[in-house]
Amino acid sequence: MRTKTALAITLLVITFGSIGFYLLNTASFFFQKKSVNKPQALRIEGRQEDEEEKEEGGEKRRLYEWKMLHDPATGKIPRDAQRKDATLLSTIKARQSKAGFRQTINNTYTAAGPSQNGGRTRTVAYDMRNNGVMLAAGVTGGIYRSTDGGSSWTYVSPVSDVRIVTSLAQDPRSGFQDTWYAGTGELLGASAAYPNAFVPGYGIYKSTDNGLTWSKLSSTIISSTQEGFESIFDMVFNVQVDGNGNVYAAILSYIIRSTNGGTSWGLILNETGELENPDQNIENMMTDIVISKPGVVPVRYYACFSGRNRDRDTAGVWTSTNGAFGTWTRIGHSDQVAGWRAYNNGTDANGDYTGGWGKTVLAVAPSNSNILYVMYQNAFSASLNVPEADIFRADLTSFPTVAWSSNRGPNLQALRNGTTGSYMETQGGYNMLLAVHPTNPDIVVAGGVNLYRSANAFSTVGTFIGGLTSNTYSDPNTAIHVDFHSFAFHPTSPNRMVVGSDGGLAVTNDITAGTVLWSGLGNQYQTLQYYHIAIDPAPGSLTFGGGAQDNSTTYRDSKNFLNGSGLQPPTDANDHYVLIGGDGGAVALTSSGGANQYFFGSVQEGSVYRVFANGAASAISGDLKPTGSQSEFVTYFHLDPDNTNIMYYAGLNSLYRTTNATTVSAAGWTQMTGVASTLTSSIFSLATSRGTYNGTSSHLYIGTSNGRIYRLTNPRDALASAVPVNISPSLGMTTSSLVREIAVNPRNPDTVLAVVSNYGVVSAFWSGNATTATPTWQQVEGNISTASFRTCAIVTTTTGVEYYVGTSIGLFSTTTINGASTTWTMEGPPVLQGAIVNDLALRTTDNTLLIGTHGNGMFYTTIGNVPTAVPDVIVNDKRFITSVFPTIISNDINFRTGTITGIRSINLRVTNMSGQVLLQKTQAYQAGTLQLGNLSTGSYLLEIWSNDIRYKHLQQFVKAK
Repeated sequence: MRTKTALAITLLVITFGSIGFYLLNTASFFFQKKSVNKPQALRIEGRQEDEEEKEEGGEKRRLYEWKMLHDPATGKIPRDAQRKDATLLSTIKARQSKAGFRQTINNTYTAAGPSQNGGRTRTVAYDMRNNGVMLAAGVTGGIYRSTDGGSSWTYVSPVSDVRIVTSLAQDPRSGFQDTWYAGTGELLGASAAYPNAFVPGYGIYKSTDNGLTWSKLSSTIISSTQEGFESIFDMVFNVQVDGNGNVYAAILSYIIRSTNGGTSWGLILNETGELENPDQNIENMMTDIVISKPGVVPVRYYACFSGRNRDRDTAGVWTSTNGAFGTWTRIGHSDQVAGWRAYNNGTDANGDYTGGWGKTVLAVAPSNSNILYVMYQNAFSASLNVPEADIFRADLTSFPTVAWSSNRGPNLQALRNGTTGSYMETQGGYNMLLAVHPTNPDIVVAGGVNLYRSANAFSTVGTFIGGLTSNTYSDPNTAIHVDFHSFAFHPTSPNRMVVGSDGGLAVTNDITAGTVLWSGLGNQYQTLQYYHIAIDPAPGSLTFGGGAQDNSTTYRDSKNFLNGSGLQPPTDANDHYVLIGGDGGAVALTSSGGANQYFFGSVQEGSVYRVFANGAASAISGDLKPTGSQSEFVTYFHLDPDNTNIMYYAGLNSLYRTTNATTVSAAGWTQMTGVASTLTSSIFSLATSRGTYNGTSSHLYIGTSNGRIYRLTNPRDALASAVPVNISPSLGMTTSSLVREIAVNPRNPDTVLAVVSNYGVVSAFWSGNATTATPTWQQVEGNISTASFRTCAIVTTTTGVEYYVGTSIGLFSTTTINGASTTWTMEGPPVLQGAIVNDLALRTTDNTLLIGTHGNGMFYTTIGNVPTAVPDVIVNDKRFITSVFPTIISNDINFRTGTITGIRSINLRVTNMSGQVLLQKTQAYQAGTLQLGNLSTGSYLLEIWSNDIRYKHLQQFVKAK
């Protein structure tokens, strides 16, 4: 969630991210490439942000995500959206796996990193037999596996299912240790669920080949399409396996067990009553379970329920010696333990909890099963210089007597940089890590936004060992991030500890050291979550940029422009520099054809920065945000990819323009007042017609959050007061539809594809006459209509036109637009199939397409087959269309095709003499008939275009009575 980059910025992240946050204001910025040796010239000093700003930023992020994804009919993001996505993905995969299926487009896709910068990681584990084998997973990233102790990783998640994995457990029995279980679903922190605030996972995976392949346990699958929590397996907080092979799952308000490897399940502990509407008081459903290490006696099981549980008699901590139903004893509660918060599940008018204890996590000492640690979220705020969690230690040596410590929560703090107090922040329970050293039960590590260690079970204040930058730990390659979720101790080296955070994986060889030294453990752990991406306009270049959720702005420097800047060189071709900081947003690149490159990146709340990449002369600008402008939480702007001094900035419903992007300052923009006076909602997409700028033949297309598409002609030279033309589809587009992306045919600005990201509405629209006064649109979501459409691209090749859409279930393509019957085919390797594809960037000079995912980093493909320059359009060539007849009709008009080779399809359009389009269709290059009997009497024009826009046939005709 919060990113700790070398920009010294920490902030919220919620897109499939989190609930608490740091907001960027005028924070410290400087370059980073996993290095702390940064030149001072690249630094801009600022200040830290306060808690109120963080909270405000979180609301803005959630609102941003809600605008993108909610169903206008309900005002909510459907709780079953991921389930429907998984069902659709499975259907698509099954269709394309059938014998004889032929893929029209069959590109080769290559991973582009970041190879060393991981994303949000909810769980990590070692194989207890072989410390070379590791598993790690997160939300939207899926499961990765390593066979070399984390030095490199391979994607192993099942393709046809959601990628929301939050816990892992191995069967500890000899002969059964190839068996693993993975729990799914995230209750707190799921930004894409605003205002629901959760993402269901719908079950538990199982692997019987040591994590190589996975399948969903049929006993945990729910087939109902009813919206809401209809399955207890919608949310799996933790999975554990005991020494008998029994599988335990902490789920919504229940602890359950399977004695047959997940074939069936039985109830162990639960609150009374049925599952309730989770729109309110969601924390009352949270549970946890831990089991003592195999071989350590006595065997103990521990489970807990949130103190905001609606059942007062269930809330608290329980224990058992065999885990069976009816054997559990409650040992931790406000009535039993001095200093424990009083039970209180009440909320105020805003729905905020007024007291009690919330999410609770447990940790049993591996070396002593009688020692248990309990950490729960309290109702405090770190902004008041108090920790947001309490922690207790329990000793069950004399059980049934339990020796509880006093509340050591006040000691969940430490000095940062030796002077500044840092207090445990849980961000509403989003990040809560609790770990006990394998051989020393007094060494405890507790994590929230930051990481704290104690050598005396937090009897005194802890030591600050990770998170925000500090001189109290060593992190030469900035491997450690913020927002801690998971940990794993090495099976045979007890001091070696791996932690998972919103920044991927980090490892220390000695968690007990006076100064803990961290290093990266994310090679090829490609899990970054991108909002927007950009590609270098120079042909053949593999320089890319991206704005990532909670992981700043990344720069794949294939031309080595930052060599000599004082930054640590990349370790491999897919290693990215991390620049600017904060939550990344829109990005852009000028051409690398010369000796340098300009790179534009952004952070939340509208700030834009320009990086000059030129060795030792590299520098970062001040904030370029247009003076007086406002922005959505994820900043958006558009640099004309073919004319890279022209940039347009989206300031909510206002548009700002500069024709000097490489030198512009905050005060140098022109506000397009005509746009502001016309638009009534935020701008979410901008697209320019491709090629060299050409006056009135150039266009800017604008997409908004209220279902509008506008066209501004000659946008570079137009008066600031110029009013854009509303060309929105008249059918299928609702006033709450958010136009997330617009693509323009590189060779014909008439052809436009636009996508809408909301669930429950028409998602894709195509027009072949977008530059006319009243364009006509086809609804082309076709066979993937239930997915969320995020991005699109149009690619012209020597053989025709290819269309691409990025969705919540992967990348899809087609070569034929055919209205509602348009058939989209899934693209890419398994890691791309099912990924959330948030953005596409096309370089037309060599048809290289860059793909930005929200959970699996970047990929690219070079499609090639770029058409040669088109000469003047050839009109009425008999080799193209030999004849159109009759020219005076009562019903039908016929046309006959000629003998020109290489034409794959033709576009036909009938207009009246005022230019209004009355009929439009695309078909194969062959003779045909148009039925026009419904036309009124009068004169009309038939246009027939070849798919390569080289040939055009015009024929005027008259409709008689």
